[in-house]
Amino acid sequence: MVPSGARPHKGRGGAGGGVGARAGRQLTTAWLLAALWAGACGPAGASEAKPAPARAFDHTHAAWTKLLAAYVDDGVVDYSGLRAHGRAALESYLEELAAPRSMEGWTREQQMAFWINAYNAWTVERVLEAWPVKSFKKLDWPRGPWKREFVRLGLSPEPVSLDWIEHEVLRKRYAEPRIHMALVCASRSCPALRSEAYVAARLDAQLEDQARRFVGDPAKNRLDAEAGVLWLSKIFDWYGEDFERGGGSVRAFVAAHLPADAAARVRDGSLDIRWLDYDWSLNGR
Repeated sequence: MVPSGARPHKGRGGAGGGVGARAGRQLTTAWLLAALWAGACGPAGASEAKPAPARAFDHTHAAWTKLLAAYVDDGVVDYSGLRAHGRAALESYLEELAAPRSMEGWTREQQMAFWINAYNAWTVERVLEAWPVKSFKKLDWPRGPWKREFVRLGLSPEPVSLDWIEHEVLRKRYAEPRIHMALVCASRSCPALRSEAYVAARLDAQLEDQARRFVGDPAKNRLDAEAGVLWLSKIFDWYGEDFERGGGSVRAFVAAHLPADAAARVRDGSLDIRWLDYDWSLNGR
């Protein structure tokens, strides 16, 4: 999760790319729109290929859940163990993600779960590819890993970037601020990677649980009542406009995910908001 539009390009990824890069993103986005709304799987006029039916895709993301349950403990990822014993299974799951060429017939929740899981799974894959890694942010210098177009999906005619999934798809299409608690940038200050995949049937509950866990984690957000300061993750700074749309304000969103006594103090507006330093060290071992 790296800012491209909302984050003033000072967080994970930032803006970048010349005319050619922008043209490529526009082409990819146009292709996706066709896949999402028209069920297209190729250029206009192509009639041979037909989109795979929605039921052909495993919306339980069982393969991803199996990996997460085995190699993620309280948000800490056992990258070395996964690389040694689970790499083939991860690559198989990435192939599953690459299979659909259309989202025709998919519900909003199925679409969102797909994109969140794809973002997180491909982030893990990039760490394993570059292993050993101390900081995800330092990969693919100088542009960073979020702008590298290495994510292969049947929904796009060309590889896409993590930035593209976050900014061009999830933020633009779904307007759900809680995605910022679900997308994991493989860093300690990021939200914790769940030990299960996101699934359509429980997506709202999973996102709500992620938001409560993230807001309530004192390493990432904390209230200093004595000093009158509400220390928040820079995610709320980088994506402030998203939380203003979805929750009315950053304060309102944070308060909605705190116990009643703390929530009342946050809502009364007496606390100064300050931003915690972001720890970009790897979220695992």
